[in-house]
Amino acid sequence: MQKSENFIGTGSGFVEIIDESAIKDGYNYKVIFEDTSAINLTSNWSLIDLQSPDTVQLPGSNEELIVNPGESISFQDNIETIWVNSKETKVITPGSYTATYDTLVNKYENFRGSTPVRQGFRVQLLNDAITVDSAHTGYNDITIGETPSYAVKVFKSKNRDGIGFPGDYKIEFFPEVVGKSVADTLFPPIPSNIIPSIDRTFKVTNLTLGTEVDVVYNVISTTTSIAYNIWFKEVIDGKQWRTWSIVYRYFKPGIELPKNGSFMLTLFKQFNESDSFSFQMKGSELNTELAKQDMDKIKVVPNPYVVTHSAEQRLLSTQTSGRGEREIRFTYVPPGSKISIYTVRGELIQTLYQDNLFVGDVTWNLRTNENLDVAYGVYVYVVEAPSIGTKIDKFALIK
Repeated sequence: MQKSENFIGTGSGFVEIIDESAIKDGYNYKVIFEDTSAINLTSNWSLIDLQSPDTVQLPGSNEELIVNPGESISFQDNIETIWVNSKETKVITPGSYTATYDTLVNKYENFRGSTPVRQGFRVQLLNDAITVDSAHTGYNDITIGETPSYAVKVFKSKNRDGIGFPGDYKIEFFPEVVGKSVADTLFPPIPSNIIPSIDRTFKVTNLTLGTEVDVVYNVISTTTSIAYNIWFKEVIDGKQWRTWSIVYRYFKPGIELPKNGSFMLTLFKQFNESDSFSFQMKGSELNTELAKQDMDKIKVVPNPYVVTHSAEQRLLSTQTSGRGEREIRFTYVPPGSKISIYTVRGELIQTLYQDNLFVGDVTWNLRTNENLDVAYGVYVYVVEAPSIGTKIDKFALIK
């Protein structure tokens, strides 16, 4: 599955084949998403068929018109209803009809498991939760100063928690002051919860949005350690939110933040409405080289065939005597093959054909092409598979 340009979500998806015979070879599809809330949580997904045309029939006409997605047909302005894919459809634009893409799955809320099966396959989506990607979070190119330990979490307070906005952030460190932090007041508004604006020697950029982020900055120093508390204040959907909190901590007093380099905060993100997957289905096809190698696997089962063979079907409930259906099977027969059955004297008594790409067995009810029961004895069969090869062998029918 191909991700769209500027894909935000960090998850992935794949197609699970359920019924190979129903796959439409060369057909193109797209998976789209809807999201909700300020942090772009994925709410649902839809599967769009980009290929299947509409079959249109106009009133008073027996002709069926094939209209591909995005294409239009014209007709008389006074026609108010037409038949589209055998359904009566009201004309929206007088005198014309434009085929649209078919929605095979519409706003489905489960992402994996028993998702709907359409045209022989189902889509499985692996949607990430919004959490820190620890493998890609950390310091880069710090050569001046010590790197502190760090702890990252969504901002929390007593009266209003922050939100974990799904973005990637870059904190750049400088040797001089590059700006001021923003003031903030936490609840309850006691003096220790009133955070003033102070000088800062770093800046924060939301790389996902391409914007510089306002930060609240608070330094807490003790005789044994110093902690630099930072939390982001961002405008999301027109409203200001506290988002992520980072604490840089040295376990020695008086250590300053690094003077160069950067810290990358990378997050796993959910699929959002700007994301989409595209893919093309490929139908089953015969591997002629493998089929050539497998010609020796063609066998008759059972061989020899005996009257009371256990593979025979039982009598029907309405039968009190006689025997069940008599048949033998030719196995591993390539599709497109012809099976000719001869007596040892060279008389052709039956011809069978294999036209199923997915099942390699061909059954024979032990009757001639004149619908007569064959006699017991030895028979020769010839399997002719175009562009693959020929197999000649024998089988026996015995009492």
